[in-house]
Amino acid sequence: MQTYGEQLRDPRWQRVRLQALEAAGWCCSRCRDTRSTLHVHHRVYRRIAPWEYDLAELEVLCSKCHHEKHDFLRGANRFEKGQPYSRLQISDLLGGQTTGFLPMHDGHVVCGCFRRQYNPDAPEILLPGDLARITEPSELFCRQSFPIPIFIFETGSDWIYQGDFQVENWTENTSEITLHNKRANRNDISRVIFLRQAPQ
Repeated sequence: MQTYGEQLRDPRWQRVRLQALEAAGWCCSRCRDTRSTLHVHHRVYRRIAPWEYDLAELEVLCSKCHHEKHDFLRGANRFEKGQPYSRLQISDLLGGQTTGFLPMHDGHVVCGCFRRQYNPDAPEILLPGDLARITEPSELFCRQSFPIPIFIFETGSDWIYQGDFQVENWTENTSEITLHNKRANRNDISRVIFLRQAPQ
């Protein structure tokens, strides 16, 4: 199975990417910039290969607009690192419902809420289980190329903001999964996701 990075280098994606750029007239759809590096942005993320999206689901953006498009999810300007928040506060500050461990809104994972008993090395390593309601958002999160706020459950109803993190890599290697199943005292891990903290 190809990683998302490998899929973005696949000739099938490169063909679709060129079609999107040509359809947009080789300029940013937001600011009309024609001189900056252009990105083909997926408006939503689904469990399909990048080249299987319709052109209407893609948007051409310059680097600056692409960064701004995803910057609305960053927690650094809304949350204070190391401080506790309730799920209701997180939901209010992110402007949507935040249930589950990787809450989604408009086809994007908007934050991560993890418990150490299931993810002992969080926020650097995440261990999603094998239930469909868990594997789908974890697959989508691995496709996102932008950071989201991460919270770790501590006591009572408090979730501590750890900073903004994004996926660096992930694996479904059975040896790696077995090792993490043992360390976390689990037997349901579907993949191991490695995160890196985004610069503030």
